[in-house]
Amino acid sequence: MGDHVDAVLLQIGNSAGVHDIVFPSSDSGRARIRTLLSAVYQLPFAIVRDVTAVDVVAVECARPLFPVVRRTGNWTQTMPAHMRTDVDIVGSDGAAPRWIDVVADLSATVLLEIDPGELDSLRISDIGDFATLAEFRAKFRYLDLEAFMRANRLTTVEDLRGAFHYLLAEAKLKPAPPFDPTDPAASRRLAVRIGVLIRDDIDLTDALREVRQMLAAQEPVVDEHRDRDFAEISSHIAPLVVFPASAVTGSGFTQEQIIAFFAGQRTLAVFV
Repeated sequence: MGDHVDAVLLQIGNSAGVHDIVFPSSDSGRARIRTLLSAVYQLPFAIVRDVTAVDVVAVECARPLFPVVRRTGNWTQTMPAHMRTDVDIVGSDGAAPRWIDVVADLSATVLLEIDPGELDSLRISDIGDFATLAEFRAKFRYLDLEAFMRANRLTTVEDLRGAFHYLLAEAKLKPAPPFDPTDPAASRRLAVRIGVLIRDDIDLTDALREVRQMLAAQEPVVDEHRDRDFAEISSHIAPLVVFPASAVTGSGFTQEQIIAFFAGQRTLAVFV
């Protein structure tokens, strides 16, 4: 184990090595950095059209990560006077740390296609008369009538009519503008912290368990001293597993199968 892990650590345990493994020139589709970004960012109103650059801000080798243990309870005293104290203790219980071979802070420059969600029109009108609950429900495109009536303690259509004056609002959004890669507003910098686990064999189950243990024990990322690009850095770490390329042949799998499997687990797998 020592020879392989040490050799890989020497190779990637610096800014240039981390950059080469997450943003290699051969990765024209930027699949590696996209996998890492997707592990920590959810962008429901934007599409990552391209990643133009990755800067490695900081690298640390052999980072200990102590599992966090939380204990809650209460202490009650009845004599001489009744007292009750709630106890909430968060910390490490002295267990051995989980080791992350390399931890690196990255800043990725991405081109985002963003839907600004601008309002095109808004129309508000009275819903008119209704004789039954079904007629009332039909006036709305989306309405959980049963939940609405329970929340307002209504049981009959008469109760519904007498409770409120109902208005129907219809809002239309403007179509998203065409994507312009030259628009400065499309370029954003996203910060991401990665945790690299170096493996000396091809054991998918054990590697995934190690990833899960790392994520479960991770500590919050606080980098208030950094520039504004890191002001709202995610508290999650993006996992990256390095496998030995020489061990793939005897594993019964292909590199493509292993990469696809870990990508489905929001983890980047690479081979050296």
